[in-house]
Amino acid sequence: MRPATLAVDLGGTRVKWGVLRDGSLVEPMQVRAAPHDLDDALLMLGELIGRCGADAVAVATPGNVDAAGRVISLPGKHRGLEGFALAGWLRERVADAVVVNDALAYALGEASAGDVGPVLVVTVGTGIGTAVVEVAGPVVSSPFGNGVLGGAAALSDDDPRYLDTSGKPGTFEAGCRAQRIVDYAHDAGLAAETVPHVFDAWRRGDPRAHSALTRYRGLLARGLASLATAHGAGTVVLGGGPALPDGPLWVGLGTLLRERLWPGHAVKLRAAAHGDAAALIGLDRLLRRRP
Repeated sequence: MRPATLAVDLGGTRVKWGVLRDGSLVEPMQVRAAPHDLDDALLMLGELIGRCGADAVAVATPGNVDAAGRVISLPGKHRGLEGFALAGWLRERVADAVVVNDALAYALGEASAGDVGPVLVVTVGTGIGTAVVEVAGPVVSSPFGNGVLGGAAALSDDDPRYLDTSGKPGTFEAGCRAQRIVDYAHDAGLAAETVPHVFDAWRRGDPRAHSALTRYRGLLARGLASLATAHGAGTVVLGGGPALPDGPLWVGLGTLLRERLWPGHAVKLRAAAHGDAAALIGLDRLLRRRP
């Protein structure tokens, strides 16, 4: 039996971690505040390794990660981690370690045997996370491959009010990160404070919420169709807090997506199944598939 894996999803605001064996969490997933910088991150990882006693550690991190497990591009997050050989540091402490982009880990966790590949996985949150995988694993090994830069794809007008997490306007992320749902509600005259507030107003039939969500869905469908076309995806998986299966984002979204695809390009659109645990499951799968 393969040793247990300590899987850590090093998010910008939260760290999610757990110990997995044969693809399943041994105990419920744990959540803690994200570290402020590299020193805090290494202290936390060392503590988790000592606590769990796992022989294999897999870490998901924002940014672009090369084949050696070095974060080569990480704008605005985890000060000091960019350029640091994190996988090498881990291998000095455990028998096996891997470091990958967080969207790629999430996608590997969400891809299932029933999907038609390639599988495009998109998450809506503080930013827009994207990755393209086959059920068997990553499509390519380049740190700028696997579709992980989908959020940076040019999508809309360069409205200077709306920027992505790297400070750029006019991208998929700039137009469709979760905060835009609130911003578009404000543009429509609805003084909502959070995404759930907009969704509640939509359920009450407020025309301002309907206008905001119609605008948002249109941009979301445009982004999904652009990436699905570019990567020849047969399945699109949508996740993140605003994209819960019973939420208003799904109303008519499949039709909007199909209207923007090339004739004959059939795409299966479905909701993410594993939520916050997806990246941890993906990290474990990645380690278990290695020789």
